[in-house]
Amino acid sequence: MNHPSVPPGQPNGRPRPKRFRRLLAGLAAILLLLAGAHAGLWWWAAGRVEQEMGQWAAARRAEGWQISHAAPRREGWPLRLDVSWPELRLVVPLAGLPGGATWQAQALRLRLSLTPWNDAWRDALAEPIGAQRLQAAGRSLPLTADTMNATIPLRPREAGAPIRVTLRQLRLGAAPQMVEVAQGAGRIEGRSLTLDLRDLTLPVEAPLGRIITALGVRAAMLGPVPDLGSFGPPPASRAAAWRDGGGEIDLQALTLRWGGLSASVSGRLGLDGALQPRGSGRLAVANPAQATDALAEAGVLAPRMAALARGLLPLLARPDPAGGAPRLEVPVQLQDRAVTAAGLSLLRLPVLEWPGS
Repeated sequence: MNHPSVPPGQPNGRPRPKRFRRLLAGLAAILLLLAGAHAGLWWWAAGRVEQEMGQWAAARRAEGWQISHAAPRREGWPLRLDVSWPELRLVVPLAGLPGGATWQAQALRLRLSLTPWNDAWRDALAEPIGAQRLQAAGRSLPLTADTMNATIPLRPREAGAPIRVTLRQLRLGAAPQMVEVAQGAGRIEGRSLTLDLRDLTLPVEAPLGRIITALGVRAAMLGPVPDLGSFGPPPASRAAAWRDGGGEIDLQALTLRWGGLSASVSGRLGLDGALQPRGSGRLAVANPAQATDALAEAGVLAPRMAALARGLLPLLARPDPAGGAPRLEVPVQLQDRAVTAAGLSLLRLPVLEWPGS
């Protein structure tokens, strides 16, 4: 019987064990080199993050901020980079507010994902860790949240990429004076702000109930950026400069669903010659008859005004083309501290006092 030929040095047709060992040793060396390079890159990136944070803090201190924290910590290798600043305390000087505003956190963590299926280092996730506290105007309020973070673009694909904010189960204040927010999402894009909050629980009973189902804001700042720092002219002079420079708030939508009220306001807001709020726009109310009843039962509308509204609003309401509840849209104006809608007085604002004026 003839047997197939066997190459020299390979008994029974099997590769020699030494060749396997050399192959494995080579692969191990390559992996070690890659791991070392990755670790070096990770350590370099952590140093850059700390350096950038230090430069930002130095610039803010030059503007009068007070910033303190313990030594930074680095964690997360190999799949992510976490740099945290324990015992963080920020004091932001604000014009007209003695002592400014203070925010404290057990730690602030900045996270960058390094996994190959993500765009490494394109975005950073900033997240306060542990208990927080806000202080301003002599009040100190504890702040906690199950989720509270901001996604900050580091290498955006296009200019003007937004900062995105996420909130879950936020609690501000201590019981029984605590305000709770079940969900929240926001976007900061240049001078534009979008904020949507869901299921706000108030600490006490309010005219339309303790729970605000939804509150949303879409607005943009027009004109010059106002100077809010503690240095410089009095707040009244800065407000006048902002007004004279064309400063306004473009309120694209302020929406509210609370009890039986579902309404939205849009328009422009600014300051008048006396540095009091002024503005004009449109007020839209869904199902105005139900809203009138809810406001009357809550005592917000006087009986006489409620009776007038019940007779007038059905004549002004229009059916919803989509088949929903009828809608009422009327002009709304804020002038001389009085808010009017369709010529009817709704409320009067208190005088806005400017410190140092």
